[in-house]
Amino acid sequence: MLNFKELIDINEANYSGLFNKLSEKQSEFLQYLIHDKSHVMDNTKSNPIMDSILSLVSRKQVPKTLYRGLYTKDIDLFKEHLETEEEYYPDRYQSFTEDFKVAKGFSRGIIYVSDDNYGGFPYSEFIEWHFSNLKKTDPDTYDAEDGDAIRAESEKEWFFSNDNYWRIDEISKKSGYWIVKGTNRI
Repeated sequence: MLNFKELIDINEANYSGLFNKLSEKQSEFLQYLIHDKSHVMDNTKSNPIMDSILSLVSRKQVPKTLYRGLYTKDIDLFKEHLETEEEYYPDRYQSFTEDFKVAKGFSRGIIYVSDDNYGGFPYSEFIEWHFSNLKKTDPDTYDAEDGDAIRAESEKEWFFSNDNYWRIDEISKKSGYWIVKGTNRI
């Protein structure tokens, strides 16, 4: 894998300053998440590399509305948290998307929506940055890794830490989906 820190003159992504802080090990870890996350980390327990990546963005606000597809069986739990005004702690790494349609594809009846997000890592931006750099520096590897397809299939994904919590602000039902609006905080 290439270490883009050594390159000069490549900083198209809005987050290139953040991505330049990544170690080679962190960058490789993120690249392994492209197709499947389960072979790199267990979502139910802490991962030191993922934690070190997320620490680079700690407490920075994510300037986007984000969505997360969830299971219908959890709606009673969300209703309870809305009623009691207690925060909901998923206690696992969380993946959100900027694209409502992507969240719907992962949903089993609930879409969690948040306009107030802190501490998220812009994973899709990282992938775009990585492959943009790879295309310029090593076109053969870019083609071999099918960079065009990976960039085109972006889920506009953000990762959040396993200590992220949600405050449930509102629950409604629209078009067969429960819409849970809330706040993400760490």
